[in-house]
Amino acid sequence: MSDSPYISALAAMRFNPDLKAKYDQLKAAGKAPKVAFTAIMRKLIVPGKRAAQARQKMGAVLALTNTDTLALA
Repeated sequence: MSDSPYISALAAMRFNPDLKAKYDQLKAAGKAPKVAFTAIMRKLIVPGKRAAQARQKMGAVLALTNTDTLALA
């Protein structure tokens, strides 16, 4: 798991203009390159984690709905 965010952030910084601009902005503000890079990794991890959590909750809701529908039929 530890290599995945690093590689993803590296590719994102290279090919995503928004994340590249954020990285450059952080470096211009005096942040160390490693700190700026870690911020880019966090920008990728947090939304992914939220999406995963939402899918889990949604899956539980769908499972309950499907069993209730089957029980009534």
